[in-house]
Amino acid sequence: MEKRIKTYGLISGIGHAIFNDPQTAGSNARITGGACDQENAGSYRFVKSEMESDLTDECQRRHSSSLIGLSLLALLMILFSGSKLQAQTGSISGTVVDPGGASIAGATVQVVNHATGNTTREATTGNTGTFRALNLPPATYDVKISATGMKNLQRSGIVLDQEQDLGLGQLQMSIGERSETVTVNSEEPLIETETSNHSAVISSRQVLEQPLNGRDFESLMTTLPGVVTNNTSQFRLVFNQTNDFFVNGMRGTANNFFLDGVINTDVGANDGQYTDLSIDAVGEFKTLTGNFNAEYGRSPGVMILVNTKAGGDHFHGTAYEFVRNTAFDANDWFSNHQGKPRSILHFNQFGGNIGGYIPIPKISPRSNKRAFFFFNYEGTRSSKPTGSTFYTMPNPALLGIGTPTGDADMSTLYRAGNECANNGTSTCTPITDTSGNPVRNGSVFIPGTIQYNKFGEVQTGTVYQGNIIPKSDFGTQYQAMIKNITPGYRGSFNNPVYNNGFSDMQQIAFQDTYTFRKNQYVARVDFNFGPRANAFFRYVDDRQQESQGFGIFSGPSFPVYPQFRKKPGKSYAWSLVNVISPTLTNEVTVGWMHLDQVVDILPGTPKEKFDKQTIGYTFNDLYPSTNTHNLAPALNSGDGYVNTGTFPPGWTSTGNTVVVTDNVTKVLGNHVIKFGVFGDLNENGQEGSWQENPSFNFGASNQNANNSNSGIANMILGDYTTVSQSNKYAFGHFHFVQYEGYAQDTWKISPRLTLDYGMRYEFIGPTYTTSPFYQYYFEPSSYNPANAVQINTADNIPGQAPTKGSIITGSGNPYNGMVQEGTKGFPKGGLNPRYNNFGPRVGFAYDVFGDGKTAFRGGFGIFYERYQQNVFNFGGISNPPQVYTPTIYGGKVGDLSPSLVDGAPLTPASGVLGSDRAGQIPTTYGYNIGIQQQLPYKLGLNITYIGNVSRHQMYNQQLEQLPLGYTTSTPILATVNNVQAAILPYKGYNTIQYNVFGANSSYNGLQVHLERRFSNKFTLNADYTFSKAVDLDDVDSNQNAFPDYTQLHKFYAPAGFDRRNVVNIQYVYNFPDFRGSNKLVQLTAGGWELSGVSQFWSGSPCLNSGAGGAGDSCDLSSSGNLGNGGFGHIRPDYLGGQIMANHTHDVPAGKNPMWFNPGVFAQPANGSFGNFHRNTIYGPGVNNYNMSLYKNVNITESVRFQLRFEFYNIFNHTQWGTVNTSLSAPAPGTPFSGTNAGSAGQINSTRDPRQMQLGGKFYF
Repeated sequence: MEKRIKTYGLISGIGHAIFNDPQTAGSNARITGGACDQENAGSYRFVKSEMESDLTDECQRRHSSSLIGLSLLALLMILFSGSKLQAQTGSISGTVVDPGGASIAGATVQVVNHATGNTTREATTGNTGTFRALNLPPATYDVKISATGMKNLQRSGIVLDQEQDLGLGQLQMSIGERSETVTVNSEEPLIETETSNHSAVISSRQVLEQPLNGRDFESLMTTLPGVVTNNTSQFRLVFNQTNDFFVNGMRGTANNFFLDGVINTDVGANDGQYTDLSIDAVGEFKTLTGNFNAEYGRSPGVMILVNTKAGGDHFHGTAYEFVRNTAFDANDWFSNHQGKPRSILHFNQFGGNIGGYIPIPKISPRSNKRAFFFFNYEGTRSSKPTGSTFYTMPNPALLGIGTPTGDADMSTLYRAGNECANNGTSTCTPITDTSGNPVRNGSVFIPGTIQYNKFGEVQTGTVYQGNIIPKSDFGTQYQAMIKNITPGYRGSFNNPVYNNGFSDMQQIAFQDTYTFRKNQYVARVDFNFGPRANAFFRYVDDRQQESQGFGIFSGPSFPVYPQFRKKPGKSYAWSLVNVISPTLTNEVTVGWMHLDQVVDILPGTPKEKFDKQTIGYTFNDLYPSTNTHNLAPALNSGDGYVNTGTFPPGWTSTGNTVVVTDNVTKVLGNHVIKFGVFGDLNENGQEGSWQENPSFNFGASNQNANNSNSGIANMILGDYTTVSQSNKYAFGHFHFVQYEGYAQDTWKISPRLTLDYGMRYEFIGPTYTTSPFYQYYFEPSSYNPANAVQINTADNIPGQAPTKGSIITGSGNPYNGMVQEGTKGFPKGGLNPRYNNFGPRVGFAYDVFGDGKTAFRGGFGIFYERYQQNVFNFGGISNPPQVYTPTIYGGKVGDLSPSLVDGAPLTPASGVLGSDRAGQIPTTYGYNIGIQQQLPYKLGLNITYIGNVSRHQMYNQQLEQLPLGYTTSTPILATVNNVQAAILPYKGYNTIQYNVFGANSSYNGLQVHLERRFSNKFTLNADYTFSKAVDLDDVDSNQNAFPDYTQLHKFYAPAGFDRRNVVNIQYVYNFPDFRGSNKLVQLTAGGWELSGVSQFWSGSPCLNSGAGGAGDSCDLSSSGNLGNGGFGHIRPDYLGGQIMANHTHDVPAGKNPMWFNPGVFAQPANGSFGNFHRNTIYGPGVNNYNMSLYKNVNITESVRFQLRFEFYNIFNHTQWGTVNTSLSAPAPGTPFSGTNAGSAGQINSTRDPRQMQLGGKFYF
């Protein structure tokens, strides 16, 4: 399918963008110019000398035709508008005056790229002496000015950031001959008087010279005002992750990265980048927060604009290696306290880059260099221990391993007391053998001998003598199951550590290793056509892989499947800036991003660990075609002894995004008018959620006709309680179209006042799928109660397949309410497209005293966000009836076959997805106002209030939720024989996760930033933020649920990432180089450099790391009974008293420091979610110093070596990390004190101890 978008204002006035791939997205571009300048303050000309002519007679005609063209362009942009419109160029403006301060008209201005020596733009001042050079790539420039009767003036070393409107103020020329030149080293204004955008810039020097733990530039995000994270480790060795920091109270998925003007965020989850640029390839990066102009779209949170380095007219480059090792690091507090050694860590990062000009005869000769290149390679090799150090395993004797006769010795299951405590109910009916004698607690019964009372409890049966199961009774698949689970014994059976004082379960010490490997290649070519045009092409190839001894996304009890994950990403960008006429400039940017992910069994893993036939299983799967990897089954004993997990190793996904952006800038008098269009066609291929291999559960249950009343015994005997497997494998092909457009005007009302205003339109198309697999969703309005199924509530009949709780065959439509996208009036993608996403933007910048040293700025805007597909769309292909996972009750493992699913009663489906088809778009209303002031000593102070209110954010409703206390305050369950599925609102389903766009949040913050940027010796960035973030839900998730949707107001609270006080200080200082001293002094005392990042943060309510969700994963979690079907999070009741504990470092051996006192809380009454409000307790803060010491050794004039010593947490200050928030008690009203306290309230981790990195860099 080909879609063409035509716009006026492209190169030669007409152009088009063609999208042949089912994905296309864009970045931003601008165009500007001005020639009819008799009266227009601030106009300029991009002209060569032969073009300089009096345009006065044509002004009216050209203005009229321009207005007609721009009107037509605006109309086209409304029709074909698009999201990410950032080209990451900037502008330089100024006013040329004579010694008396009078403006000089007709002065020639050349803007020369300092690195390449090329004249990038030419301009002529207007009647007011003002010029403006637009669409300049970020670089260091020299501005050369010449005028009749005046000495030439040159301003050197002007640093232009991306997306910066840099005003140079008045440029005063001296009377004299043109042959004379006055050169002034630039001191760029620290104060932004030309734009209302709120931004922060991190220069290449800061990126390269700061101590970055893990050497990723994203770490510097947490040093900016308004940015926080809940990570307890600064060592971010992750796959391009972008959602683990929060900007101005927004969710982490609202962060958007752009690389050279092209979107770099993977919209599958809005949590990662297609490619993660090496810091040695970063030119600089800039963030836009709060309010920004209409030319920026998609993100309500933060725009992170990154540009790659470019080559210059001389060859230059670096080679480097960085090393980290266990021997360099200190031990953490807990390991010291417990007498454990330091965690193992090996990290090597190495690479190099080279840049220069490309000699091309007649095109780019040495005398007129036009083509330039930059290439960077970086490799990373790392291994470190994972967080798990113990695995719980059954005593080998329970499995029949190591016993004299090979029998399974279950005698360690015996407990004090009678069987009452183990029969699973509260009636405590005595249990006897067939002779009427009481049986011991923990007894194992011979299969088929158990009889149940009317409550479904074990009443009588025949027990195995001495709890010994003879090997003759073992199931036919016993040997295969033992082979299946014993590879999990990575430790030794000798000297086990037993849990809970019993010898039936042991902990095996196991230290798994996480490995990370990455190779990245970056190439960029720039070409300067002259003052009228410039272009670049950039390519990034990211090849990365991680592996560990258990599941990448989940870790089962037994690390049977060592897995690896590959995530190679590629990014291409091409951009052309063309000065079409003296008043019209065009910039077009094209990008293509590609991403693959593969998760599979680690190559070289013996088949004996995972292959079904090799291990020895002889049964047939329920659906043989689904088991594409021929995996052995997942085994769960149901009592904690064995659980091998079910995640399929063969998970794959692909992603393609093609983006095209075209921006036009037109100058009309005092107005700089910008228009832009953007198109994004996106395609993702991804597997749905499905169960590849059969999953057995052996838990003790009356649903198992051969129940022995012991899960581990049932497994040995081969008698499963349930088995399930998905009916098919579904790989979805997901597509969406997004297009946007904007029009904005930067109006220079007076020399001191600038007004930015504009409108942006965004069409955020729903994500739909194409054949053969489509999305299915539960739609409440399509559910017909008349077609509802009936649930079997009758007791199971001994000797027959259990049917209690299943759907009565033929009683109704088991998929009642399920609708395929694009059918029966249900929209494609599950959401109605919305066409009213207009976002007005307005802002101002006022030069208070007219000297460029004090600026008063503010703005307001409406912003829209694209929801992440992982939460909303990708699970749709796994919904029934397309994919379903039947559960078969009771049987022998060896008898499993496809015939069991024929005619078997269906069980109510779980995890079904639904959505509010109205499809409200997450919307943020952002505003800011502040003042900037230039201070002595080259300091700039910025004090800003930033606020936002967000609406229509995603949260999850559980549609099968019953009214709070429904099952605890009424005998309703007794009327249906305790079958909960029979009383749920939508019969035939157990859980329905319904996505609703109805959550709100707000943020208010005072942000103070002190900067000293333009200095060779000392650079400083210091900031303080005082803020509060409030929300209903911290993350996009369809897994969390609120316990009562009629009381949502009780869950609005400080966000899990709310930190009230945040201080960051970064600095770089160059010590004297002792030039002029003798060689020995220069070698030893010269060339030293000190840099550092110090952070002092108050704590957040997220006590156990990460961002909290509606399930309050950060917050206190209490035992209890909601009586609503079991949906939602329970917090404790607060009894009164001192909550916070004295968290001293001086605690007895074997004890952990306390953060809060659990004894002031109690388990709430049944039918209650507790009276303690969400996110009330704030956790430990941050008090951290990272410092680096560098030694620079000059080998020649152009060659030097740098030795780097980088220290993280240099003073090894213990900083508490996470806190145990789990509270458990036996009954309502019971305080969590004494034996009920457990480890609740205890600190269970610290932030990183002191770590050191040694590095060397060779510059030439």
